[in-house]
Amino acid sequence: MKKILIILLLVIITGCGNKKTLVCNKNSDLGKQTLTFNYKDGVLKDGQIKYVITVNNEELIEARKEIEESFKENFADFELKISDNNKDTIVVILEFNSNNISKIMGNSVNTNTYTDIKNKLIKENFTCN
Repeated sequence: MKKILIILLLVIITGCGNKKTLVCNKNSDLGKQTLTFNYKDGVLKDGQIKYVITVNNEELIEARKEIEESFKENFADFELKISDNNKDTIVVILEFNSNNISKIMGNSVNTNTYTDIKNKLIKENFTCN
C-alpha cells in the first residue's frame, strides 16, 4: 500500500507522460517565422506556426487583406488568427494538430518525430532548440 501511494504521489508531482517541445525560428526578408511542436510520450500532439511580417505603414491594410486571403485559401483546415499593430506589423498564427501536420511539412517527413521534424527544418535554415 505504501509503494502505491508513493507511485501515485510521483505521478501527481511529475505529471503523466514525457512532454517535449520543439521550437524553431527563421528570419527572412518578410519577417520572422516561429514553429512550435508539442510532443507527449514521443507523439506529436499539436503546435503552431507564427509569422511576424513587417510591411510599410501605407501597405498595412492591403497587405493584411492579401495575407489573410492567401492563408485562408492554402490552410483552410487550420485555426487561423491574424492581427496587426495598426502600424507596420502583421502577426499570423496557424494552429495545427497531429492530423493536419502533413499538410504543412509535406511528404518529405516520413514520421512526425521530434528528430525528423527538427532535421527537416534545420535543412531549411531554421534554428531549433
